[in-house]
Amino acid sequence: MANSISLTDLDETIINPSGSTIHFGNVSFPAETLTHLIKFNGRGNFSRLVSTYVDVNDLTSGSSPTPESVFGNHINLVSIRNKEGDIWFSDGSTAISALNTILNNTVYSLQFSATTNARFEIIGSKLDYPINVVVPLGDSWLPVPVSVDVKINNSIGPFKGLLSSIVSIIDNGGRMYEDTELTSVVLKPGEGYYVRTSQPFTLTFNLW
Repeated sequence: MANSISLTDLDETIINPSGSTIHFGNVSFPAETLTHLIKFNGRGNFSRLVSTYVDVNDLTSGSSPTPESVFGNHINLVSIRNKEGDIWFSDGSTAISALNTILNNTVYSLQFSATTNARFEIIGSKLDYPINVVVPLGDSWLPVPVSVDVKINNSIGPFKGLLSSIVSIIDNGGRMYEDTELTSVVLKPGEGYYVRTSQPFTLTFNLW
């Protein structure tokens, strides 16, 4: 026998006759809800590159997710910007090119004004895989839209056959990897990296 729910008003009158359908507005529940926990521990004035590995479109029903709805207004958080230079300020200041929307599979730089221990919990559903990330020629920001470590390997994984196209990668700690060092790089889930390439290519992430 199927489960049923009976709703009543305050005088205990049943307000949904058997067989009727009740709509609760524009509410959707992801089949699989996941939490991406991002922790920042930095000294002085510092910034970090991040990307998400959950679908941020689930955060705001009927509209695009904003910097505030995704990352919130944490203490010492000054701004959030993308590679194109669009920026959002936590104090409400405006910019020539304001950042209004947070997108999946995109890297953002979070700037803090002082020594900070910050914790962000981003809740959404699982992203649709495979995910294709276009890496242009020259300098760009590389997202890691998976919840597992990704090792740069020329024979397996997203970077298969692409190692010769990468000039260098710089992590959030400022360490640069070049040439033979690239095979020792382990990309951390949900982080962003500075990457320099000698030719454009597309990464396909199938890992979760």
